[in-house]
Amino acid sequence: MAKQNETENQHTVPAVFLKAFASDGNLTRKGKILQYSRETSNCKELSIGKQASTQDGIYTLQDHPEKTRMFLETTLFANKIENDAGAPLSKLRSGQPVSGDDRVAISAFFALQCLRTKARIEDVHAQDAELFKPENMIRYVQLNREKLNNLQGRDAVDEEISRIRNTGEVAGRSRSRRLLELFNSNLGGLTECIWSLNWRVERASKGTAFVTSDNPVFVRHRSRPLKLAHVCLDPEDSDVELYVAISPERFLIGSWNPESGSTHPKATISHTRVEHLNRLTVVMADQFVFASKRCKQVERLLAQERNSRVQWPDLVSALLSG
Repeated sequence: MAKQNETENQHTVPAVFLKAFASDGNLTRKGKILQYSRETSNCKELSIGKQASTQDGIYTLQDHPEKTRMFLETTLFANKIENDAGAPLSKLRSGQPVSGDDRVAISAFFALQCLRTKARIEDVHAQDAELFKPENMIRYVQLNREKLNNLQGRDAVDEEISRIRNTGEVAGRSRSRRLLELFNSNLGGLTECIWSLNWRVERASKGTAFVTSDNPVFVRHRSRPLKLAHVCLDPEDSDVELYVAISPERFLIGSWNPESGSTHPKATISHTRVEHLNRLTVVMADQFVFASKRCKQVERLLAQERNSRVQWPDLVSALLSG
């Protein structure tokens, strides 16, 4: 069985990313960061390495042998993707040029972040739980009996139906397997999509700062500002853009538009533009927004976002009943 401390403090947003938003000037995992609740606007200061954006056991492969139980958290995430992206992310944040290899490492890091959020993984498991309910799988096997008979043989199909009825489990389906499938099926393609985008870095003007969240990498359709998604990158959709606040001073936008290239390294954007980008970050947050300093703007944006969520259902109900 895995030791308790192996499954504690697994970061859904890694410290290598959050440390750039440290509130105490300590830009390491030992630093602190301000966490705002999306539901209440309450703000508290947390340890980046031990408290911020953590979830016990979320990536642990519970039904694997002890040697491979922490494969995702340690081998794939920390020792490979996060480690490779550390120095390139620092270059990007400081305005230094990044090489082709740096860009690949950063793209893989952003792709992983799209897939590893708590909400994303819980959503996958919720869909999986419904799809692979024993009664749904028995119905599927029965409806496709002829096809499955040709593939596996009549005895195998009957045995599978009997086994599902007796155990309530579907062969080969487990939380661990579903986790591995999520990253194996999506990580490479999403990395390539992000790498292919034209990147532009925007700098906050003096007296302003960008914030991040527990869902720090997201996409948006420019012509449809309310259409936001966790992962929705498609080369055929020239209207979609990738958004990531990479530090309090810099915000990266990726676009299929060839005219959306990198900006002048010393150019800054307006207060209004900073607020607009922070609003998108707040809207796309799952539970928390992270900041490097206390900010009335964040509290106001959080309040506005909550009010809009309350008003929209009432408006729709009124229209339907009218």
